[in-house]
Amino acid sequence: MLTLNPNGTFELILGENNANAQKTNSNSSSSTLMKTSGQWKLRQFPYLELQENGASYANFYFEISQSKETDQISEIHFINLTTINVNSTTPLPLTCVFTYGERI
Repeated sequence: MLTLNPNGTFELILGENNANAQKTNSNSSSSTLMKTSGQWKLRQFPYLELQENGASYANFYFEISQSKETDQISEIHFINLTTINVNSTTPLPLTCVFTYGERI
């Protein structure tokens, strides 16, 4: 799970399968592979940078894209963050995409 806060901070939590990330608590921390936080920056659209606390450079890079879909109920607007850390040592898979959708 990736949370981007309005104050420019982020929290990234990766679960056991990287696709099933969940917030952790004292009972589920054993299924967490990675938890990190830091600052996020939108230097130039459509690219987003995540810089972990204590790092001197950005650790994660994403490309932002938007799309729309319509199902039987209504239109849905999606924002996708697709990792572009090719040849990186980050724990994110090369095809990692974080998606947020909102019904209109």
